[in-house]
Amino acid sequence: ALLHFDTASNGTAAIDRLNDSELQGRELRVREDRPREDRPQRERAAQAPAASAPAQRVAAAPVEPAAPSNVLYVGNLPWTVTGPELSTEFAEFKPVSAEVHKRLSGRSKGFATVKFKTIQEAEGCMKKFNEQDLAGRPLKIRFDRVNQSGPSSRLFVGNLPWSADDDAVREMFTGFRITSAEVKMVGHRSRGYAVVEFADLNEAKRVLETKTEFDFEGRTVFCRYDRQ
Repeated sequence: ALLHFDTASNGTAAIDRLNDSELQGRELRVREDRPREDRPQRERAAQAPAASAPAQRVAAAPVEPAAPSNVLYVGNLPWTVTGPELSTEFAEFKPVSAEVHKRLSGRSKGFATVKFKTIQEAEGCMKKFNEQDLAGRPLKIRFDRVNQSGPSSRLFVGNLPWSADDDAVREMFTGFRITSAEVKMVGHRSRGYAVVEFADLNEAKRVLETKTEFDFEGRTVFCRYDRQ
């Protein structure tokens, strides 16, 4: 499918976030669409009419740099790096949070968003660590192009066993004040994640401080703020 965005930066952000993600059990492949003249010659020949006139080259829209903010996109991460490890790596700039984005399976997508108290701290971190090696891979750091949902009382709980239902999810958070827990379904089949509403923001924060990742029936379940 072809999707059109209002700006190049929004399109790039969609690629960053959605490529290699999962939708109803299938992995998405997202890239920038290539003009016909940029495609391989055999592909063009197969699609073009025999007597067609040469196509006029269309210039690709320039990618707009993200506006400075206190949130950084950190790409090209080693698959095993966790949010706490990234916070430790950037400790001198006092990150508020570091979230490695994951597929529904729990596997890292290879990038993270790191939030700082100020734009100056974020910029200082980017200047020092961009292109620096982390476990054999050069980090790709820039200001984040997508506004992140702020902390809330709702948590996304991913990589659930297919057998887990609402009651099982509630039991995972025994000792915390829960308002609701809903396993998301497609028909009668679990989508492998749930959204859990806690009594207030502080309760949700307490969960993330103690149970960002935990084992349940042989699977590593992970929690993050829900992106509504």
